[in-house]
Amino acid sequence: MKIAYILDDDISEESGIYKKIKNIIEIWKRNGHEVKVYSLRSKSDKSLLKEGIVLSKFENRGLLEKLFQQYNNIKKLDEHLNLFNPDIIYTRYMKYYPNMSRVLNKHAPYIIELNSNDVDEYKLRKKTVYYYNLLTRKYFLSQSSGFVSVSKEIDNDINFSKFNKPSIVMGNGYNFNLIKNDKKKSTSPLTFVFVGTPNQKWHGLDKIIYLANKLPNYIFHIIGPSIEDIKNIDNRINTNMKIHGFCNNSIIEEIISDSDIGISTLALHRNNMNEASSLKSRQYLANGLPIIMGYEDTDLPKNCNFILNVGNYEENIKNNIKEIEDFCVSIKNLKKESIREESRPYLDQERKEVKRLEFFNYILNKREQNYESK
Repeated sequence: MKIAYILDDDISEESGIYKKIKNIIEIWKRNGHEVKVYSLRSKSDKSLLKEGIVLSKFENRGLLEKLFQQYNNIKKLDEHLNLFNPDIIYTRYMKYYPNMSRVLNKHAPYIIELNSNDVDEYKLRKKTVYYYNLLTRKYFLSQSSGFVSVSKEIDNDINFSKFNKPSIVMGNGYNFNLIKNDKKKSTSPLTFVFVGTPNQKWHGLDKIIYLANKLPNYIFHIIGPSIEDIKNIDNRINTNMKIHGFCNNSIIEEIISDSDIGISTLALHRNNMNEASSLKSRQYLANGLPIIMGYEDTDLPKNCNFILNVGNYEENIKNNIKEIEDFCVSIKNLKKESIREESRPYLDQERKEVKRLEFFNYILNKREQNYESK
């Protein structure tokens, strides 16, 4: 099968999304499939993925200029798809590009990965972006051949279910085979780690800063957000907060491996969501770290002794300081390998990709049957 993977995300720099895509396409290739990745825009015109092609670079433009650039990007994509001739197209949900659905369907059926409730998420962005998405999303979604939802909550949401598309629920996974460093830090103080992206309010960075201020005897490593991002929330940066900013994957893995507890998403309620399959939580667990989170996980059972769920509401950290301190004590005797092996059956990417590829074949067979019945 020839698979075209299309996204509106950066593949010229390392990130959680880049790493996810890299792992997925490597599994697809090992299963005998040919893959090309097309980024409609990246920070640089050079892809880190051997199979990747960048169609344009991020640039600050006015609204009309953006629309013109997006139209040109779809023209370029059309030319590349003509050359590759895919059997199926896989794409992450994104703001609609002019003429995109027509071009995609011209070449192959396309499946959309749904990572969030875009209607609520886009409310946190500029009004022009919110209304543009609201007006155009139906063209992208209605013309697709199916959905892959990263949570049951998204799959059942009326914003998507009303399109009556074939769908599967498949939470984000992680390649557990990538983890080689199994060192367990025995020194004190206990260390927390948070991996996030700047300006994502549902991550709950403000709550992590609050927690660090409340637990001055513990160390907090914050990866992704910069010192300026922290100061925009709280001008005080305590000595127990280690702000790393953007880091490449090897440094992130080193910091996670050397930490004791991972902090996952804490403010999903700001997106009007309660369920997720956070990439950061998978990375923590693959490294053997217990985690603190504020949502229901799509894949993991609720009774894990290495997970503290503080609930999904605004005061969840403020109201659970004692519970967090108790959790810090309770996990001291847990072994990283035990956490990893207990998590693996639910989260391992290799197992999940079998299900995704089966869905691709289902969509292809369904289309062939529709053609035969005409």
